[in-house]
Amino acid sequence: MNRIIIIAAALGAVASANAAQLAVFDSMTLQSGQNYIIPATNHHLMGQAFNLGNTGAGSVSINGMDTVLVSTAAVAYTNITLEVTFFNNYNVGGTAASNAFSNALATYTFSFGAFNAGLNNSYTIGTNDPNTPGLAFSTPFSFSGSTNLGVQMMWKGDTGTGLQITNNLTTAIRGGTGYLPFTVGSGASGAAPSFGYFRNASIANPTSSANSLLISDGRQIGDNSGLALRLYSADAVPEPATMTILGFGIAALAAKKKKKN
Repeated sequence: MNRIIIIAAALGAVASANAAQLAVFDSMTLQSGQNYIIPATNHHLMGQAFNLGNTGAGSVSINGMDTVLVSTAAVAYTNITLEVTFFNNYNVGGTAASNAFSNALATYTFSFGAFNAGLNNSYTIGTNDPNTPGLAFSTPFSFSGSTNLGVQMMWKGDTGTGLQITNNLTTAIRGGTGYLPFTVGSGASGAAPSFGYFRNASIANPTSSANSLLISDGRQIGDNSGLALRLYSADAVPEPATMTILGFGIAALAAKKKKKN
């Protein structure tokens, strides 16, 4: 079951309406009939190796994100938090015991307050506006390029004894037979068309999203496997398909205005 959580206003993290934003990575948008997957075994630290899209050459600033939370137990939390760390490098060709990611660039922590989690539910953390991140970064950061990048996400919950890591809260995954490629960007780990994601199989109780998972923590569940994630940038350079869509939108607005006049 998917639900929408509008959290940006509560966090005071809404992106400026005047700042042009565009997704440079989007594995969240699913095709009709496809769903997020609730893992058989949950892990509270999850990672994704990825390549950006809608970008030109050089560095790319990242201003915000959306994601999807999965709850595998009905629990009343007094607070839940999401800690996210971005890495400039996915270590392509590393051995099983090597760190999957290196060169941490920025870590952000978002607090959502009281939350009544349902059994086997998924919750969209963000907005329905593809041009406005639900989780806007107060201080944006920049990747040095667009390929072989990394992110790790860790959820924590407080049931009255302080924030604790819990496998009842995790980031949703996507993938399986017939799942189409990500809407923007692509996976960087594994091989096409499966790609994949990372989970804390080698580290029982990691306490920080900044501690890299290992190459051996990689996993895939079928075509175009990955975490549910959307990243935004004001430096985006729309690809031809995106430009066509934007063109249709502008034309429609112009026609509507003309008709009104």
